[in-house]
Amino acid sequence: MLSSTLKGAPLQLNPGFITESSQYNYFRYLAKSFLNGRLDVTECPAIHDLVLFNQKKYLYWPPVPALVFMPLVAAFGLDLPDRLLNILMGAANIYLFLLVIRRICQRYNYAIDTISVLIFGAFWAFGTVHFYMSLSGGVWFISQVLAQTFLLGAVYCLMAENKKIRKYLLSGFWFALAVYTRNDIVFGGIFFLIIILEDSGYSLKGLFLKRGLLFGSFFIIFSLINLYYNYARFGNAFDNGINYHNMGADFLDKFRNWGYMSMHYIPYNFYVEIVRLPKFINRIPLIEMDFNGFGFIWASPFFSDDYSCRCVLPEKLCRQTKIYFRCGK
Repeated sequence: MLSSTLKGAPLQLNPGFITESSQYNYFRYLAKSFLNGRLDVTECPAIHDLVLFNQKKYLYWPPVPALVFMPLVAAFGLDLPDRLLNILMGAANIYLFLLVIRRICQRYNYAIDTISVLIFGAFWAFGTVHFYMSLSGGVWFISQVLAQTFLLGAVYCLMAENKKIRKYLLSGFWFALAVYTRNDIVFGGIFFLIIILEDSGYSLKGLFLKRGLLFGSFFIIFSLINLYYNYARFGNAFDNGINYHNMGADFLDKFRNWGYMSMHYIPYNFYVEIVRLPKFINRIPLIEMDFNGFGFIWASPFFSDDYSCRCVLPEKLCRQTKIYFRCGK
């Protein structure tokens, strides 16, 4: 699929594809540096999208994936099958997704059959961007796949029917790992706080504060460690190096004109992320590869509010969630 999509060439079988090392898996180089007591990457041959500061190379991505790679690098060195490892993590995510669906149904007393669960799992595995991300060994996609692993683990733990201390601690631990794999996942904390509020009888006092603090304890600890990590590298606890990074040419002019955070980007990003149509071509895979992406309402049309379609979930669940199966016509 990558051969056809990226190169515009006929589909070819390349057994070495999943066993080769990727030059863009910067996390294994950082893992090697951690093992050697360093914070910069000394053995990485590339500089694309890395932070260049005081004649050293750093990563601006959070360091948790490098910690995951440390045992592998210690045992096998830097020559790792990055794509294979990412594929295995992606496969684990599919299993976790199925477990999360089951646990949600148990929590809210939804009767859902195994076939429906498998349909949802298959669609999520092959009908979303997760499939493509799992086939890449680059730093950008490894971090997203691994962050999903931790995030799904956090949801699974929090959806347990019991309300014991370890439930909130475990969920908070996996959530903290997810945030310090991909920082933008911090906004997912809103979802977790809502679930904790539900557990606490929708009261903002007492149990909610206690459970919320239990859940957030690892996030607080990880945040303090990350602040020190930034200070040790750049002399500023709140600087992750993003202002010094060797960005692609497509972004450089925008950065010079508007910086990283600007209202200027919102209209274009809204168009691309929400409504932009894919560009169709007359050969397999029928859609032209575009790393800017296209609107998510076209990317995953599995769910719909079309009431004329047959619902694949029990009637009670459909009425409550308005999740319906889109008819094939």
